[in-house]
Amino acid sequence: MSRRHLLLLMTSVALAGCASSSGGASAASVEQSGGRPARRDSNVILADELVNAPQGDLYSAVQTLRPAFLQTRGASSFGVATAPEAIQVYVDGVHVGDVTMLRQYQARDIKEVRKLSAADATQKYGTGHSQGAILVTRRDR
Repeated sequence: MSRRHLLLLMTSVALAGCASSSGGASAASVEQSGGRPARRDSNVILADELVNAPQGDLYSAVQTLRPAFLQTRGASSFGVATAPEAIQVYVDGVHVGDVTMLRQYQARDIKEVRKLSAADATQKYGTGHSQGAILVTRRDR
């Protein structure tokens, strides 16, 4: 094997070792890590975090736990001189409006909050999601 091929192979192995998988922590991953809590998915807030959040409404809880969920990017280059788009919110799969609608829900009633990137939100829901989307799943009643 030539030096170049060997170097390429070693680089590929090193990069593969550095790659991380996406996805949330499960009970099994906590057990496998020796009882230590596994690293949480930064794009998901689960019920156990929401229950421990000091604020009552969901907007305040999200603002405390994952403030990046509520941050928007600058105006897009398309549609110059138009109003900037807002982050869209979906509750149990139904579009309810922008992030101000999160104030209508109590954090203790929520099972999961997930932030979608602009690309993922557009792929799932179509145009009008240049700021992404927040998906809220309520607890079963």
